[in-house]
Amino acid sequence: MADDSDGENSLAEQNLENARQVAAAKTCDKSYTTEYKRFVKFVKEELDIVEPPFITPRTVDEYFTRTIPGRKGGKEHMSRIPNALMFYYNYRENVIRIEKQRAGHPVELLNGKIKDRPRVKNALEAQESLYEPEGNGDPHKGLKDILTTDKIERAMNFIYGDGAWGELAIHFLYGQNGAIRGASNRNLRYCDLRYSDRFVHEADQGALLIILRRGKSNKDRHDRDRQVAYWRHRDYRVCSIFATAAYLIWNLARDNDINFYHADKNQQAAWWDKDFTNWNNYNCKLNNYEMCS
Repeated sequence: MADDSDGENSLAEQNLENARQVAAAKTCDKSYTTEYKRFVKFVKEELDIVEPPFITPRTVDEYFTRTIPGRKGGKEHMSRIPNALMFYYNYRENVIRIEKQRAGHPVELLNGKIKDRPRVKNALEAQESLYEPEGNGDPHKGLKDILTTDKIERAMNFIYGDGAWGELAIHFLYGQNGAIRGASNRNLRYCDLRYSDRFVHEADQGALLIILRRGKSNKDRHDRDRQVAYWRHRDYRVCSIFATAAYLIWNLARDNDINFYHADKNQQAAWWDKDFTNWNNYNCKLNNYEMCS
């Protein structure tokens, strides 16, 4: 008869492996990473905690109470802080907590969401009441702008020259030519691409339309689907349509799930909702680009 302890150890090992796989699969934008690094710096310097896990009830309350009321930023920006720490608590530090628990070390757990903690709420309310946005100045101050054409060309020379004409080229040009933010790019599906011959300057041209779906995927959380139009550019390096076409042709030749001959055209095909790009591939290529740029 098998020993119960062996079964428990096997389940614990599988639980740890599951947590590692989930952590590896989850991605976040750089703002979450930046906030977590700031939090860890505070915990190490102010609370003398040098080993993870860093996110505990005490450290969270200390961080928000002592640092957040004086931070600059609007309500939407500040609401991302608890979300960022919650992401790292659930996915990055979860593996560390499980490993420590298996080794017999005590681990402090959060009870509920960070944003619902009383001291977190108080700190965010204090910050909102103290923060005064800069006024009487340029109403466009602080808004992002695209790079100049020569800088876009230089970036694309490297991207195409390095053979990274897939995810990196698409996301870079979608952002530069259409001001689509990274979170929206990450949520694009195949069914979010549309061709139209109406949004054009000349009769023999068409436009590539990117559909930004309603809901929380997009920053403004609009309640209707929106569209962003791209037109062809005479320089292929700066052309979003060229980048999309090259990537689509490559995918169509290799992805057996994509099939235009499904039986009932009125029924949704499964591949319509597939991710348009692989975000892990994009991150890898982006890191290589940043190291060489």
